[in-house]
Amino acid sequence: MAAELDPLGEWTVLEEPEPLGAVGTLAGVRERLSGGTLLLSNTDMVTRPDMAAMLRSHRKRDADWTVLCGRFPDRGSYGGLPVRGDGGIGSPAASEAHYYGISLLEPPVLEVAAGVGGGGMFGPLLAACLEAGLTVCAHLTPAVWMDMGSLKLLRKNILAGGTWVSPGADVASDARITGTVSIGDGCRVGAGAAVRDSVMLAGSSIRSGGLAEGMLPWNTTFESGGAIHEA
Repeated sequence: MAAELDPLGEWTVLEEPEPLGAVGTLAGVRERLSGGTLLLSNTDMVTRPDMAAMLRSHRKRDADWTVLCGRFPDRGSYGGLPVRGDGGIGSPAASEAHYYGISLLEPPVLEVAAGVGGGGMFGPLLAACLEAGLTVCAHLTPAVWMDMGSLKLLRKNILAGGTWVSPGADVASDARITGTVSIGDGCRVGAGAAVRDSVMLAGSSIRSGGLAEGMLPWNTTFESGGAIHEA
């Protein structure tokens, strides 16, 4: 996240350790934020959106609240947000989009959240923001929600982008790389080891044996006969 945010300018992390809910957290953040745009992430999913493009869209529209949206995930049952033809959120809706759990918010939204106090973001808070005349927009991304709830689905979505081997990976000259793979930064594939249709997250390594249709978590080592847990 730091690498993604650094090019956008100066930033500070604010974390709410108590389970106050999104609206309650926003009301509390109001007292700790001196100004600027708040990036809210209240999700456990993995995706690769262009955050710079989202920020440009937010500023160009002079929006008070921009929500990151995209297509619905391959699994689970989710409600959609009403997106108007002009890209705003609300009625009359031209289509529905899936909320990716990331928002850009300006101080007026936090003021409204303090008055609302609780409830859901897209229930009482959204209604109160629209009633207050705030501009709420959707930023549509082509990036997919990779879904942390299933390693199998996460692997599928990562590999959908094609084979990728980080320049910072160390792959032995006689290692066998077949199918579609993703080998992250700092990964090591030892002499004679085989990787097929698999994902190696940053810092993971395979010294021997074969990894087929699996995933290696960050900074872990796969040995011959080791187990990869896939839901």
